[in-house]
Amino acid sequence: MTLSPKEERRRARRRGIYVRGPYVRVAPPASCKDPSELFWEKVDKNGPKVPGVLGCCWTWTGGRDKDGYGKFQVSVPGEDKQRHIRAHRFAWEEVNGPVPADFYLLHRCDNPACVRPGHLRPGTQKQNREDCVRRGREPRGSKKPNAIFTEELIRSVRDRVASGAVLADIARELKVNYLSLHNAVTKNWRHV
Repeated sequence: MTLSPKEERRRARRRGIYVRGPYVRVAPPASCKDPSELFWEKVDKNGPKVPGVLGCCWTWTGGRDKDGYGKFQVSVPGEDKQRHIRAHRFAWEEVNGPVPADFYLLHRCDNPACVRPGHLRPGTQKQNREDCVRRGREPRGSKKPNAIFTEELIRSVRDRVASGAVLADIARELKVNYLSLHNAVTKNWRHV
């Protein structure tokens, strides 16, 4: 396949090769930096202090995704394209090497914009979920967007059941599914 000079220059630029004119290749300009150098330029090492012995967060000042995690664009080795990775993952891999397979990077500091390797630790998805619940980041009860019950309703249903009312009758009276009410009263709303 023959490429037009314009397409050849575009592909070469993606690989970090700068092309001047239709065929002449020249060395990258002196301003072209190593990805690691570009990354650390976007890190503020005077971020918020974390209680305990963790020290200050290193806050990512570049682009962020919808969840507040930093994102950084890197070249894919052996391919003619780039992709975004999370900034804290790039920082971890720069200092500690690759993250073990099937592991996430968990923030000890609870700050998604933090890229300080000392504030990160590898963990499983289960550990990540447990961390989320323990720190109160998981919406519970009526704070969930699809909640059909309130804390007051669950308390009153429990009081009625304790005084001898039948849960099936209460569900019919409230016009809700019996199993949904049963699960809310017995296990899903244990925090109430």
